[in-house]
Amino acid sequence: MRMEEANYLAVKALAGEAGMSVNEYVNTIVWEYFGKKQLGIKPEKKSRRSRKSFWDIYKIMDGKTYEGMGASEDDKLIYGIKND
Repeated sequence: MRMEEANYLAVKALAGEAGMSVNEYVNTIVWEYFGKKQLGIKPEKKSRRSRKSFWDIYKIMDGKTYEGMGASEDDKLIYGIKND
């Protein structure tokens, strides 16, 4: 299959989010749309995977506070950080 590089990168990103290779993703899309349509099969509703999306990471971090590790003695010397 030939396509523009920008379109390929978009398909590659969508396939990665679905946890598939580009080839598997394209085959799935073609089967879901054209194959089932020709056979008269109604599309089945699939539940979303339990795997979290990269964009849901912020929900995991809600309500947590993090403290910095502080600067090492060498960092304090190099960057001129004064001890408190």
